[in-house]
Amino acid sequence: MSIRSLPPDRILVSDLYVQTTSGSSLWPRPDAEQRKQPVSISISVPLSLSSAGSADTLADSISYGTICKAVERIAGQDSAFGSAEDLAEGIAEGCLGEFGSLSEINVRVRKPRALLQAKSAGVDITRHRHPSDVSGKEDKYFLEDLALSTIIGINPWERLEKQMVHFDVHLFKPARSRGLKLPEFDFRTLATRVSDHVLQSAYQTVESIVTAVAQVSLSCDEEARAVTVKVAKPSALMFAGAAEVEITRTPADFAIAPIDLTTLGQPNDKHRAVIALGSNLGDRVTNIERALKQLEAVEVRVVDTSFMYETAAMYVEDQPNFLNAACVIETDLEAGPLLQLLKKVEETIGRTKTFTNGPRVVDLDIIFFDNLNTRILASDNSGFELIIPHPRVQEREFVLRPLADIVPNLVHAGTGQSVSTLLRSLVPGASSMYRALAFPASAKTPPCTWPWSSRTYIMSIINSTPDSFSDGGVHFVSASSEQFEQRLDSVLSRLHKAVDDGADILDIGGYSTRPGAAEVEEEEELARVVPLIQQFRASGINTLISVDTFRASVARAAVEAGANCINDVYAFSRDPKMVTAAHDLAVPVVMMHSRGDAGKEKDYSAYGGAMEGVRAELGEKVARALQAGVRRWNIIADPGVGFSKTVEGNLTLLRDLRDFTAPTDGPGKAKHPLDRLPILVGASRKSFLGKLTAVKEASDRLMPTAVACAAAIQGGADIIRVHDTKEMRDVAKMSDALWRGRP
Repeated sequence: MSIRSLPPDRILVSDLYVQTTSGSSLWPRPDAEQRKQPVSISISVPLSLSSAGSADTLADSISYGTICKAVERIAGQDSAFGSAEDLAEGIAEGCLGEFGSLSEINVRVRKPRALLQAKSAGVDITRHRHPSDVSGKEDKYFLEDLALSTIIGINPWERLEKQMVHFDVHLFKPARSRGLKLPEFDFRTLATRVSDHVLQSAYQTVESIVTAVAQVSLSCDEEARAVTVKVAKPSALMFAGAAEVEITRTPADFAIAPIDLTTLGQPNDKHRAVIALGSNLGDRVTNIERALKQLEAVEVRVVDTSFMYETAAMYVEDQPNFLNAACVIETDLEAGPLLQLLKKVEETIGRTKTFTNGPRVVDLDIIFFDNLNTRILASDNSGFELIIPHPRVQEREFVLRPLADIVPNLVHAGTGQSVSTLLRSLVPGASSMYRALAFPASAKTPPCTWPWSSRTYIMSIINSTPDSFSDGGVHFVSASSEQFEQRLDSVLSRLHKAVDDGADILDIGGYSTRPGAAEVEEEEELARVVPLIQQFRASGINTLISVDTFRASVARAAVEAGANCINDVYAFSRDPKMVTAAHDLAVPVVMMHSRGDAGKEKDYSAYGGAMEGVRAELGEKVARALQAGVRRWNIIADPGVGFSKTVEGNLTLLRDLRDFTAPTDGPGKAKHPLDRLPILVGASRKSFLGKLTAVKEASDRLMPTAVACAAAIQGGADIIRVHDTKEMRDVAKMSDALWRGRP
């Protein structure tokens, strides 16, 4: 050992046992976090002992007994700590505050009763008197002696029965900043995932099993920078305690590292930036959409978009609510010129200066640009200093939440933490924020916003077809028919009744999609739909209208006539021009799963089941729509109940509806295109309900429809598409009271 590399003198206290609250314990019982548990605490502090050693006195040292008393006092505070890491932080901060001669302290908190199959779990941290010294350092989270039984070995006799193998796992994460509260590290999930993998495995070598456990461990936490895994095989050698292997791996070794902007899209020479979007004056969603269209007009490509959020104003609260979102863009522009472009777009849309954090027609902020972590002075000499990453993103939920929709694993270069971790670390504030569907204003109607998850919305079906399976053509009207004038009043009255019965949106269609339905020419579909919308709007009612069509031309004409939404049962796959129309019109769109003829192609065994098949097939279409520029905040997913599914397949979709758009879980896993999309379910009067109940007439299937709608709402449906508006409104109210907690 070199003289210059001699370690510093240290004072150590090993395995001081205390009883304290330290988060989750052996059993996941509801009150576990509040109960005292046995905890072992070890302390190590660097301190020069030369003077004390020469004088044989403690005047220039610290008594380990004094340290013990300080640790016991800090740990003994009732319910002060919600986790092992909180306890370690509290001890480190308390000792640094009490002992002025200390510049650094290492605290190791070990919980010997934390897990069933492991000897202990805990955390090992080092803290400094000066917080800046923590930058770039790591905390260590560990499992000790996780004992599992598995097949392991290359010899024939080792393949006959399981043997015990012992694992030590040490996961390294960025040291958290002083005062920052984070969720408790999930030792139980780490142990469970490692255990599940090992118990189901049959590796031949310890080298393979230790590598696999390293990968599983890293996938349990998106912030993990490295992991050290040691595997001990006690039965391997006759005259030795164990054969052991130890490795250290990083996420990059398994291609599960948190992403940066250079990994988005196809590799090229373009720059990528994340832009925050906001508006709280006028038609807010149209303001944001106009800004994006202006960017796209100068060859800025919108790579991805978030959901839309309704947000109470921050900092200056006496102003209207904001709509906030975010997008990833691709551009040839450098950061400074991009900033100039955004400011020019703001000005064109109508933004004028008011006061700091005041209301604005549109707000476009660069949050991230490539992987820069710097200050850039805008080249227009305005004195505005662009700081990348945005200096206040850590405190702004209205920015972080949309970012988490599209770049959850993107690492903030300044903090070393991912977007999703920064979001989790925020203390929930009093300001309200919720996901919303925003309908832009049209020439016929004002803008409208639906808060998601607040209640179930009712879409009332208006089939302007002569051969509807469900209502026998009672809503049929066509401008090409000689009976148009005499039927129009009757159909309009039915639309008004649907509104009176509680419809939130009317779904008007002129093309039947029932099995065996006749083809309808484009001109005839337009004649059935557009005049009806025009006449309804002429009555002055602003109730939202959806146009049920797969044709781009019909969608464009319907929106011009006063429709607010597009409902495409083929999810943009029947008419290749529909995706462009959806982008141009910028209204909400329902994308439904189907396979052509609703009565055919019902086999999903290649996917493993109906739900898996629907997710895969509809997911591909949604992904293509997003890539074509359709905004994520405008997309509503419909599993297509009754379309190309067996009776059992339809029941599976309703029974397991929460899986339909369930978010992809786990760092390093690719996001699914359907993740967290709002859901529309249309089970009303469908034939599978008749087969299950032997009710032949579709109009007599009220009770089966009610049960299907209730099941859909319980499964997370945001919109139900129904024929019997008044009755299903009552079903929705009761279901919301039961499952949304909103009577």
